[in-house]
Amino acid sequence: GASPGRDWDAETGVLAGATTIPIASGENHTPLAACRDLIDKGGVRYLQFDCIKNGGLTEFQKVAAYAEARGVALAPHHVPHFHVQIAAAQPHTAWVEAFDNAKQHVAWLHLFPGYPEVRDGHMECHDRPGWGFDVDEAFLRANGPLVRWAS
Repeated sequence: GASPGRDWDAETGVLAGATTIPIASGENHTPLAACRDLIDKGGVRYLQFDCIKNGGLTEFQKVAAYAEARGVALAPHHVPHFHVQIAAAQPHTAWVEAFDNAKQHVAWLHLFPGYPEVRDGHMECHDRPGWGFDVDEAFLRANGPLVRWAS
């Protein structure tokens, strides 16, 4: 865990300054001020901001603008079916992190009809309104015991 008084962003910067390997980080950084420190002190080259965990679309736009101004590429963390749409709108997106759903998120393909496919290392970006996929409410009702569904 983090120790009180330690400046983890500055320590990331020490690491970034000691290697030619570009550093990617930021999936747990929110709000913009934390991302700013990670960019300025941490020397990251790829910012992995996660708008699902950390502030939504508005915060993503703020973080993306700052990263672009500082020459830092975006590499949004996880939940690619949300991030692919907004990442595609940013000229400085390097990639969107994705996992093999058959191994990690088996339900996603059933829960989200229209889930974008990955082909040859590229995720499709729908031209449908909104996120480009639906939510299968029947599947959620049948398989989402932790969700309090209002009928």
